[in-house]
Order: sequence, then C-alpha cells, then structure tokens
Amino acid sequence: MQSLKTQISSIELYYLTKEFEILENAKVDQIYQLGKKDYILQFHKTGVGKLRLRITPPGFTYLTDYKPEVETPKGFCMTLRKHLSNSRLRSIKQLGFERILELVFETKEEKRYIYIELFSKGNIVFCKEDLTIIQAVEMQRWKDRTVRPGMKYEYPKREYNILELKKQQLKSLLAESGKQIVKLLAIDLGLGGLYAEEVLFAAGIEKNKKEIDDKEITKLNNAISELKSKEIMPTIVFKEEDVVKDIVPFELACYKGMAAKHAETYNLAFDKVLTEKEKEQEAKETTSRYEDKLNKVKKMIEIQEKSVKKLQKTETESTQAGEIMYHNYQLADDILKELKKAREKYSWKEIKEKLKGHKVIKEIIEKEGKIIVEL
Repeated sequence: MQSLKTQISSIELYYLTKEFEILENAKVDQIYQLGKKDYILQFHKTGVGKLRLRITPPGFTYLTDYKPEVETPKGFCMTLRKHLSNSRLRSIKQLGFERILELVFETKEEKRYIYIELFSKGNIVFCKEDLTIIQAVEMQRWKDRTVRPGMKYEYPKREYNILELKKQQLKSLLAESGKQIVKLLAIDLGLGGLYAEEVLFAAGIEKNKKEIDDKEITKLNNAISELKSKEIMPTIVFKEEDVVKDIVPFELACYKGMAAKHAETYNLAFDKVLTEKEKEQEAKETTSRYEDKLNKVKKMIEIQEKSVKKLQKTETESTQAGEIMYHNYQLADDILKELKKAREKYSWKEIKEKLKGHKVIKEIIEKEGKIIVEL
C-alpha cells in the first residue's frame, strides 16, 4: 500500500520534538521490545493517561496509540526496565540540528540518559549521569567514534547549526565551499535535499548556483528563519490513491498539486501511516499462516477421504465374500470334511494330483492353510 521514505530528516525531527514536550515529567510505566531495534517506552502522565513513544532507529521516533505484539524482553530492554522503572522523563530534546534525541530520566537517586540516533545504521544508547555508556542496542565503531559499554558517549557534531546560523556565517560558508548551494544546504548543513530545495524556492534562488549576492543571502537567511518557525500543518502526501509519498510538517511547494490529507498533530500523521502499514503487513502474515494451516487441513482431509474409500471398498468386498460363503456354507463344509478324511490317507501332493481339473477346488496352498475354490 505505502511507498514511503525509511528515515526522517533533521527538520522533521525538529518538528516532531516540539510535540514530544507532552512527555516531560511523565512517569515510566513500562518498556516493551518489539524487535532488535524496535521499542516502545510507555509513560503515564497525570491528567493525560498513557503515552507511548515508538523508537525504531534508524527510521522513525514518534508518539503512537498502537501497541502491536511484543517480544520476550532481552538484554537491552531488561537493562532499561531495571534502571528506569518508576523514573520520570524530565526532558526530551533534539541535539543541535542532528538526527539525535536526548532523553533525560530521573529517579530519587540518579539521572540516566537515552540517546536515540536516527542516522546511518541507527542506535539507542543508554548512559549514566556522567554519560558513561551502560549499554547500547548495537556496539558500533567509526574512525573517530566508538559506542560500547564503559566509553563516554559522544555524538558527531556539525560545525554549524543551520537553524542558528547568522547571515554573515552563511555568506562566509557559501564563499568558502565552492559547492552548489543546494548541496551545501542539504549535506554540509544537514537540511536534506527536499527542504534545501524548499528554502531555495522560497528565496527565489536557483539551486545549482555556486555564488549568490548580498540580496540573495538575505532572502536565503530569511527563508531558513521561516523554516524553523513555520506554523505546523501536518500533511500526508499521496503519490497516487492509497500510496503515501511523504509525511511532512507543513505543505511544501514541491508537492503542490499532489493529493494530501492533514492530521491533527505531526506525530499522529506518522502514527496513522506507519500503523496502517504495520497492520497491513500483520494481516498478510496472518492470512499466510491461515492459508498454510488450511492447506494442511485440506491435505489431511484428502488422505482421510482416500482411507475411507479404501475401507468402503474393503467392506464391500468382505460383505460380498461373506454372502457367498453364507449361501455356499454346506458346500464349503463338505469340502473341508472330505479333505480332512483324505489327509488321513494321502499326502498333499497326492491330494493335489487327484484334484486336478476339479470343478470347485482350484488350488491348495498347504503352507498357508488356504484352499482356493470357485463358487
């Protein structure tokens, strides 16, 4: 049904995080494991009730009302349960303009941190108050960074946060880079291709330009400022009927003309699309399991029907034989009596010789104790 990107951008995380504020000061109720990199942190907040944060790095993190089947909790999940049971989430924020969330938990004795990384392979890292790593979903090593227990948690930082970039800094960066402006915004400043093109469209600047004048710098700076303060209008964009193209925090010029639906919140838009996708997959798996069971039952019925037919045939033949024996009982009894008398005087070989051409007795198989007659 859906054809959708597999990861969110920094600006999308920025707008999702604005809605995560509802989780602050909520109490940890339970932690569920759905897969190796798929968890739900369930909270309870007075006056609100249950709140669930779905974490599926490197893909998405969003608030959800849906709780699918859970797995038996393993090492990482059990560690979180042990340390975070009855703790409160004091803050949840995006680090800089990175695709990283920082969650700060507090108990009576200590603070604990969770870092959700939504880039590269993705990860969830659990740390002590001094940011020493207690455990991570996945041990990872890069050229200049290692994620494993006992190490201090450090995240990759960009030199500039585009949402805090001053006009003069932006001008200097453009002058020094020598890159097309769209690439500088998308890659170096982490805006991503879609939103880089969006701000350039808003500023009226050709995306492939490598140099822009002061007037264009001002327009671009204003467009970036507007990007971080836009009024949120969660939008599900459709490529075609029932095929989701994207989930964006507000309407984008590049999707103009495409079918779209608005959601009450940005998190709700993600929950609606991704939950429907998951339910559809579960339905397919359920149908597949049902069909497998049905085919097994059909095979068993087929085997049983063959057995019944065979038994019915045997029963018919046995009934017919019984009726023949019943009607010819006296004859059969006489034959047996005569053979018994003959056996007192003659060998089986002699008896067989004498019975050659007999109208009724056709064969004697003495080893099996059988007499073949034709009635």
